[in-house]
Amino acid sequence: MIGWVGDDLSSLTIDIYADADFAGCEASLRSTSGAHMVIQGKHTRFPVAGASKRQGCVSHSTPEAEIIAADFALRTMGVPVVDLWTSVAGKEPRIIFHDDNQAMIAVVRSGKNPTMRHLERSHGISIVWMHEMFLLSYIILIYENHI
Repeated sequence: MIGWVGDDLSSLTIDIYADADFAGCEASLRSTSGAHMVIQGKHTRFPVAGASKRQGCVSHSTPEAEIIAADFALRTMGVPVVDLWTSVAGKEPRIIFHDDNQAMIAVVRSGKNPTMRHLERSHGISIVWMHEMFLLSYIILIYENHI
């Protein structure tokens, strides 16, 4: 991982990218969650963390696998970086969360998904928690069509 820094701390954002491969494992048909976190600015791009993890159980659709990947990225990277950034910069971070699945984004923005009520039991995640996190003023969820 290579990074460069050329901006003031006050102009930087924390960008988190989440993605999943639906049924990527040929043997188990489980998906894999991927996440990447980078500090960015006009003249700054500094990678901070990256992770890849096989999901705990089989997902039934691409949006389901993407929701699991987004939850993984938000819990393991997004939440912890808030305290770190607040300590270092003296203010809340501006986190831009990138995802390439419009169905996942619609579910998280509404906070409801009656077709995937099983997610809390099977995957151990809460869509309502994710919805509340993305309502915070410093976390911005955007559709990224070039991941």
